[in-house]
This record gives sequence, structure tokens and C-alpha cells, in this order.
Amino acid sequence: MTLNELELTFANLRHAWREDWPGMPKVVQACLDQLGMQNQSGLAPIQAIHRCLQSLSVQMEQEGHELALKNQEPPYHNRLHTADTLVALTTLLLHSRALDPKPLKSPSQFEWLGMLAMLGHDFRHPGQVNRFAQDIELTTVAQLRPLMTECGVQASNQELVAELILFTDPLQAPPLHQKWRGQKKFDLRQVECMAILLQEADILASCLPHFGPALGESLKREWQRIHFAAANTVATPAGRHEFLRAALFTSPASLALGIPQKLGQQMHSKVAQSVAKNHR
Repeated sequence: MTLNELELTFANLRHAWREDWPGMPKVVQACLDQLGMQNQSGLAPIQAIHRCLQSLSVQMEQEGHELALKNQEPPYHNRLHTADTLVALTTLLLHSRALDPKPLKSPSQFEWLGMLAMLGHDFRHPGQVNRFAQDIELTTVAQLRPLMTECGVQASNQELVAELILFTDPLQAPPLHQKWRGQKKFDLRQVECMAILLQEADILASCLPHFGPALGESLKREWQRIHFAAANTVATPAGRHEFLRAALFTSPASLALGIPQKLGQQMHSKVAQSVAKNHR
């Protein structure tokens, strides 16, 4: 999937969100199909992860729909955001495979775990902000554990999913990207490398010019509900410029997709507009 195709998918999701939402189970299945992730018979750990993906997607859709009927689903951390992250991670995984000099014959268990962590990374998000490092992420993991256990996900795999979700706290991104920047042995069978892909997928839609401003407005509305001061600036041109400046995309897949260039183009455009305005 190219970046243009990913942008088209984001656009289609937004049209469906307003008109005819297919539901999280269908979004998850479409991503698994693209990745060639069938429920592999005989591989009990993967069967358990697949069951958990199915069960979690159904539960998230039901709970999200019920919240939406009461106007209580978070404006930003909602089912659309989760769908965005899943299709973004799918794209990054496909490009990672294409860049791998020794690609696996079938999807790795780590890819399955990455998809489960991505689906669950904002499970029951309260629409608030972290009071301390990994605050909301820790609660998310605690709420996911019973479902993972019920679906038969191995304890060791539960720990890997938990670790990946904890890495989605934005504060974890700078040191992790700095550690792996330019490394030639970027290997998605290592938890930190997979975590970088999840971090990138989490913000990818917000970094694209056709979707970022509207997502900034959604985050503004979410933060206004809790009277968070940053609601006053997050959707402004200055707030967006600061977000783009801080966004990190260092994985080989994101570099191959040209995402850093997309960021640079937007920031250059903002600077040029500011200079032109000051010279009027």
C-alpha cells in the first residue's frame, strides 16, 4: 500500500464514519486479510491471538456505539482513531516486509501481537490525559488482561502486548526513536522495533495534511471536556506546527513511504505562509 493509497483509505474511513460505519470487526478483518493473516490451524498461540482480536473488536464496537448514542464517545480517542492506527500499522508492516532481505514465508507471531496491541492500545480510553507516565496505558493493559486470558493468549504474549501498549505513551517515543535511529538491524521481532511502528501508526493520520487539522479539532473538543489548557492551542496553526516538529518517523518503513518529507513540506509551507503574512 502506497502513501496515496493509505490516504484514500483514511478518506474512506471518514466517509463511512459519517454515513455507514462498517464496525471494528470488519476493519480488523480487512487489515488481517491484507497482511495474509489467516487463523493458522495447528498454531495454538496464533489462534488465541486471533480469537482475542475478534472478541476485542466486537466488544470495542459495542461499547463505542453505546457511548456514541449518549454523546459520550471521546471526540478523538474513538473507534475511528483505532481504525486509523490499524490501517496505518498494516501499511507499515507491509513496507517492512518488502524491505526485509530475509522475509518470512508467513506472518510472524510478533506481527500478530503488534496488531493486537494496536487494536487495544486505547481500549476504553477515558478521553483524558496522563497524570503521570503511562497512566492511561497501564489502565488499558489492566482492562485487557482478562479478555486476553479468556481467549487463551499465553502469559508471555500478554506481557509483550502490555509492553507494546505502554510504549504508546507519547513520552516514550523520543528516547526509543533516538536509540534505534539509523540502526541497520531494525528487526520487528524485537519489541522495541515493533513499538516504534505502533508509535508511528498512532500519529500517522494526524501528520497528513488532509486529515491532521480536523483531528486537531477533535482533540481540542476532547480536551475542552476536561478543561485541559492545551485545548486552547492544539488546533491553532502554531499548535499544529509544534506537533509536526515533534512527530517522529524513523523506521525504515516510514522512511520508504516518504512520511518525513510529508512533515517537512507542511512545516515549510507554514513557515512560508508566516513570512508572507509578516511582509504584507
